[in-house]
Amino acid sequence: TLDSDQGETVQSPATRFLQQQPTAASAFDIAFLDPPFADGLLASSCEELERANLLATGALIYLEFAKRDGAPVVPENWRLHRDKKAGAVCYQLFVRD
Repeated sequence: TLDSDQGETVQSPATRFLQQQPTAASAFDIAFLDPPFADGLLASSCEELERANLLATGALIYLEFAKRDGAPVVPENWRLHRDKKAGAVCYQLFVRD
């Protein structure tokens, strides 16, 4: 589907992955963040991804969150690309500058 012969997929709770001081061969181009809404982990996960310098310039970051919680604060260098709502769920796509 992505027409790529290179890549790395990591399926792990973000908090565990980020605490392990990841050693990715290069920064990630795509990140999907969809933590359990009640856990309040979205904003801290965004900040940790940036702090650990795990995202490439131009990376796409997909966030999903409960409408009732409102949008999380994201790093200043993330530019909102798309923003949609479906019932009680909101989702946003950012590009890292």
